[in-house]
Amino acid sequence: MAEVQTSALVKKLEEVLVPVEPSPAFVEDLGRRLLAMARQRSIRLARRHRRELLIGAALGSLISLAGLYFLHSRAKTQRISPS
Repeated sequence: MAEVQTSALVKKLEEVLVPVEPSPAFVEDLGRRLLAMARQRSIRLARRHRRELLIGAALGSLISLAGLYFLHSRAKTQRISPS
């Protein structure tokens, strides 16, 4: 029963709805807006990538400094202890 109603509805929609071609102005405007959105997204991604790179470099530097400090303090301790 539901299939018959759905089929009838589809037939009526096919009779009523006809394909529509968008106007050239609409297509041109849509193209411009999509390009602008793509540029903005690209700029945001580049900024985020740069920020992540700087944060990664800063963290790497801090870890390196902490390692150097650890090695230096350990070397001092080994020189002082009488073994």
